[in-house]
Amino acid sequence: DKYPVARLTNHLNRLYFAHEKSTLSNKTELYEAALRQLMTDFSSSPNAADISYALAESLISRGSEAERGTKEFDLFKEAHQLATETIKRYPNSYGAQNAQSLINQLESKEIDGKVLEFNGTKASILALIEYRNIEKINVLIYKDDEKDKKEYFSYLKEKLKGKNLVSEKIITLPKATDFQKHSTEIALDQLPLGNYLIVYSTDGKLFNQDTHN
Repeated sequence: DKYPVARLTNHLNRLYFAHEKSTLSNKTELYEAALRQLMTDFSSSPNAADISYALAESLISRGSEAERGTKEFDLFKEAHQLATETIKRYPNSYGAQNAQSLINQLESKEIDGKVLEFNGTKASILALIEYRNIEKINVLIYKDDEKDKKEYFSYLKEKLKGKNLVSEKIITLPKATDFQKHSTEIALDQLPLGNYLIVYSTDGKLFNQDTHN
């Protein structure tokens, strides 16, 4: 074959177009099966990394819509493994660069915490934590008489200077290795009547330095 790259590109474009335009209920299954066959056919070419990348993207797309407890919920993990293998096999290819971007995306850390705006003083405060790729979080609670709810990081760092830190703890979250978002409830300390600011962080030092000295 004098033009293997052009032929591969044509194959990928044709498969992508067919998948996008198809009305078949199993179009994604057919698309991924065709990509796997292309990976075999062009395995000796560095451009096969482009096929692996396309397949990993499709797996991530399905995984993002999967319900917890289904086999599709683990597709992020399969995509991560595929991207890792692609980089090892075709390290200097453009497809490997794209695969690394996918890995960075899958490994990115996310955290969000929510509590009721009003809580009683005689019970622990329950917080709903949503997280991804995080094992432990720092929970810092500051006494706060202001009602400003700005959440910009630079603003928050400045706002915490001189604030009274009334509670600080490290919470170990339920282990998850599937690169998906998870949620759990945690109990925070009981607090006297008043207004408080709760900060969730993967690194307590970000907020501890020069904020309440």
